[in-house]
Amino acid sequence: MALINMTHKSTCLGKQTNVIIMLPDKIEGNLKILYLLHGLSDNHEDWLYKTTVYRDVLASGKLAVVCPDGGKSFYCNMKSSHNYYDYISQELPSFVEKLIPFSGKREDRYIAGLSMGGYGALKIAFKNPDNYFGAACFSGVTDVKHRYEISSFDMSAIYDKEIPNDEDLFFLSSQLDKNNVKPKIYHWCGFDDFMYEDNVKFRDHMKTLSFDYTYEESEGNHTWVYWDKQISYTIKLFDL
Repeated sequence: MALINMTHKSTCLGKQTNVIIMLPDKIEGNLKILYLLHGLSDNHEDWLYKTTVYRDVLASGKLAVVCPDGGKSFYCNMKSSHNYYDYISQELPSFVEKLIPFSGKREDRYIAGLSMGGYGALKIAFKNPDNYFGAACFSGVTDVKHRYEISSFDMSAIYDKEIPNDEDLFFLSSQLDKNNVKPKIYHWCGFDDFMYEDNVKFRDHMKTLSFDYTYEESEGNHTWVYWDKQISYTIKLFDL
């Protein structure tokens, strides 16, 4: 596997930021791209060092995995003017997809994440359905309004007194359901995860809509050993 550990200046963030890109050793033709988003307590390196996703990149031979640093932003445009949503959804793809051989086609672009990153992946895919063919969420913050109410994490740097609808996955998915173009969705959560009930609530909501939506659950909690298995499964499921 070829590995790019890159620092670059982001206009949206107003600072230098880090990205890891995993590539197959031998590149023939255009690659598919999977953007992988980390959780609240992680950074851009965790997918590389805490999973075996690099093996999937090698085995595929046609996949590039891009792991940006999303800070503790919930992949939002923060009140501090660190515009992580704009960065991940617009600036980063525009930059990265000029560096590697990529078709530019929607069917070759995917996004996935865990916990906070699962929320970010679904939100970005729901808001940009013309850009992403598929999205995956593992142990996700699927009910961000509920988390905002009960979480000990101070989200005042991100949101005001209440979370707007355009940051809520229930609202975004319902709005997108009217659209003919929708991303495929894969969603997993473990029985022992502290956000299991939130994920089941979102599962039940998604089943009322017309998405190509797959939900699975199994033994597991909010740990990397399960996310490692899920990212490998997702790459196979999406034929990456």
